[in-house]
Amino acid sequence: PLLRVGGDYLLMVAPEGPIGLTSTMGLGQGTFTVFADPGTREMMALNGANNASLFKGMDIDMPDSGPVAYDSLAAQIRDSLGN
Repeated sequence: PLLRVGGDYLLMVAPEGPIGLTSTMGLGQGTFTVFADPGTREMMALNGANNASLFKGMDIDMPDSGPVAYDSLAAQIRDSLGN
């Protein structure tokens, strides 16, 4: 994924490989651009796959695609990690 200097991102990275390198999970799927919603100024997150099916199969109230509130996404990540 293309990252720009000065941009805000949430990166989900794979475990380190045998030679010490890693990459984002699913490339663009694990790269979230974080930005302020122009209407509300709420921080939002959107991955390289438009968040399509990101929450599929989960018993939570999140959209099937499109930007999601960063705070809600971060809370879901923390919950899934048990933090």
